[in-house]
Amino acid sequence: MRYVLGLDPIGEEAHKAYEGIVRQVLRSGTKISLRIRSYRPAKREYLREQSLLVREEQVLDSIPERVKALRECLAVFRQELPIDRAFLSPKALEELPSRELIAGADQVLERLNHDMAQVARQLAKALKRADEGIDKIRSGWGARKHKVEAAYNKILRELQKSAVDGEEFMRLRREIERLRPLRERLPILARLKKESVERRRVLLAEWEEVKAEEFRLMHRAAKVVNTKLSDHVHVEVTVAGNREPLVSLLKEKIGGRLAEAIEKMVRTLASNSNGTMYTPILLRKKCQLS
Repeated sequence: MRYVLGLDPIGEEAHKAYEGIVRQVLRSGTKISLRIRSYRPAKREYLREQSLLVREEQVLDSIPERVKALRECLAVFRQELPIDRAFLSPKALEELPSRELIAGADQVLERLNHDMAQVARQLAKALKRADEGIDKIRSGWGARKHKVEAAYNKILRELQKSAVDGEEFMRLRREIERLRPLRERLPILARLKKESVERRRVLLAEWEEVKAEEFRLMHRAAKVVNTKLSDHVHVEVTVAGNREPLVSLLKEKIGGRLAEAIEKMVRTLASNSNGTMYTPILLRKKCQLS
């Protein structure tokens, strides 16, 4: 090989062995031919083209996901239209002093129904055109896919003879390409997370203010009760307090059908408290409860 290609041996020992072979084997009139088999393109190029084909397929598969939100909008339009205007009918407004003025809203909603129905029709047509365009692109790409895969399968069979698992390589490429859109969505998801965290912070602040206002209202009401019934009862409002002592006291001293009402009241308060309980504590002072 070195003699044919004109390559010098590397190292002194190799050079001596090379000279010996040339003197002993190659004689006058000896012809040496070298046959080279080359792939055009090379096997590596076929694998690369198949890899890019996988990436192209992933791009095409991601298109419906981008259009999904618009399809959902169209579904909402079809579900909500036409807007129910029964609450603005003459019979529904007949007892209201401003019924003639309010009745004008019926025409506003009727016009809105018409406009939104037109938007829904235009959106449906736009989505249909988009589907047809994507189908045409997929059809053209499918022909190219068939051609590339035919060449790839031929190379794959030859690689298997050499104990090279080309299919495993392509499986890994498919996994990578499935992850690529997720990586590209990371900045969008990070922005949405930041906005959601900020929104949560605002809502928590509003929720705490609502709870504080509710407590202030109940505290003022307790003051009124304590002032008017100072000789009979004393009320304290406690945040997240234990209702059991109050419930036990009412059951023990009053009982009867009132006990059922107490149970129902406790269940209702527990289900509507959203984790915050305001417990009025009744303390007997001068008179027994009756």
